[in-house]
Amino acid sequence: DIGLEPQRLPPVRLRSRRPTGPIEEWVAPPAVDLGAQIGAVLGQWLDAQLFTWLRRKTGGRLLWLRSQGSTIVSQFVDSYVVIGLAFVGLPLLTGGAPWKVSDALFVATTNYVYKFAIAVGTTPVLYFVHGAVSSWLGRDLAHRLALEAHPRDPE
Repeated sequence: DIGLEPQRLPPVRLRSRRPTGPIEEWVAPPAVDLGAQIGAVLGQWLDAQLFTWLRRKTGGRLLWLRSQGSTIVSQFVDSYVVIGLAFVGLPLLTGGAPWKVSDALFVATTNYVYKFAIAVGTTPVLYFVHGAVSSWLGRDLAHRLALEAHPRDPE
């Protein structure tokens, strides 16, 4: 026993009425939807920027570093932006019932740990697919297509 007790997080209440039909029970509250959209867009933009920056810095080598580095940083931002906006920031702005910051940080950190584990765990799959595509295309064509897709990369 390590002394951790399960936590029960308070529900997010942004609607003034209860759902009236089955479809409304599956629709995310507006704050959750908006927070998820903002987090996803910001995370994806950051992932692409970091991947490209790392690609240039490594000269197109170290695929694992580019893939893991950009994903790990962007998922960190995504995890905290989504939870922070959806369950703290937007409810505060709209008169909803926000979570305590400590609860939001706990959930965001848990989400990030799962995303981190998945990102690292899929590295062998990334290398397998990369190798299979390079084999199928042939090394020269794969290299030429990569240079065409990333013209500012060093040769």
